[in-house]
Amino acid sequence: MSGSGIYVVIKLDPFYQHFLREHFNQRDEIVFSFPKGHDLLKKFEILLTKYPLDKSQPDHGESKFMIEVPYMQHKNPYVYNYISETRNNILGATIKNFTKMIFHEHMNKYAKVGFQKKQCIEIFMEEYNIDPKYQDRLTKDYQRWIEAVCHRRKRKQISTL
Repeated sequence: MSGSGIYVVIKLDPFYQHFLREHFNQRDEIVFSFPKGHDLLKKFEILLTKYPLDKSQPDHGESKFMIEVPYMQHKNPYVYNYISETRNNILGATIKNFTKMIFHEHMNKYAKVGFQKKQCIEIFMEEYNIDPKYQDRLTKDYQRWIEAVCHRRKRKQISTL
């Protein structure tokens, strides 16, 4: 079940494109492909639909991300090779959540051994070869996540009283 040579063009923030390529070691590949058996691949396969006759490939500029359609047991890649705008948004949100999960796990791993927030973020950026212009984005995301965790803990404490 390798790639079919057919690809789907989606709109995806360049930050998430870069993260996926680094995480799955596909830095130099023009067309991205999810690893066999990965949850993101399963979700991608489910979101694929038949290509409508009246549609043309949209130009997403720097947000253009090409993903290879794999051979699937239940769908022919020559027929099912389209993702609508709604499904594109769902896939984008799924990729965003996956990225945040990996980032938060990374932050926890290094914070537990005593690194400060800024140091944890810098290590993450170095490991994933992330452009320094995204440091503010990662800092804000981490801060929001910590606030949400603290808020959940306070609600849990109040509900147990």
